[in-house]
Amino acid sequence: MCAADSDAALSRCELAKTELQMEISNVRMEAASLQDALIKMENLSDGLGQDKADLNQTLMQVAVCPTSLRCSFSLAHFLPGSAQLTNFLRFLLTAR
Repeated sequence: MCAADSDAALSRCELAKTELQMEISNVRMEAASLQDALIKMENLSDGLGQDKADLNQTLMQVAVCPTSLRCSFSLAHFLPGSAQLTNFLRFLLTAR
């Protein structure tokens, strides 16, 4: 094997090493991005779970004692910005 062949083989190996290092870097960046997305999804899921619990509690209050609920708080204050849900709860209150 001559020196030229050794140099060519070494160059190919160095090029392959550089390409693999770039791939490893890309995989690490993708993993970090996926980890960030997972954390955001966990936070969103926690928030939705809390919202569901709050809504279920409100609906139970409406089902158990709708007349005292009318006097205890304003639906518009309890659910700001949610006109559709407020209208639904008012419907439940007046349906009894």
